[in-house]
Amino acid sequence: MESIKKYLNLKKLNRREKYVIYAAGCLLALLIIIQLVIAPFFENRKQLQRTLQSKKVELEEMQRLQAQYQLLKGKLQLSEARYSKREKGFTEVIISNLLNTGVDVIASDDLL
Repeated sequence: MESIKKYLNLKKLNRREKYVIYAAGCLLALLIIIQLVIAPFFENRKQLQRTLQSKKVELEEMQRLQAQYQLLKGKLQLSEARYSKREKGFTEVIISNLLNTGVDVIASDDLL
């Protein structure tokens, strides 16, 4: 602080000029505080809001996919219950009926 006073030679300045220099110094200090403390705080807050919004969208998508998964899982369980109640040899009866009607049947080994 003494070096600044010595550099500016404040003793030779009148009272009004000293107030102008002090006001400019305070303004400069205020601008530095705004740039280094306050502006990053608000920028961080904006970034958090954008992140929150994108996370909400992701959550909605995940909930939609979960509902779709539960629906498909229910359908699968229903199909498994139906297939387990079928009589033994059901598939062979269907294939033999198709062969008797002249329909071309592809063996499951041929599909692979």
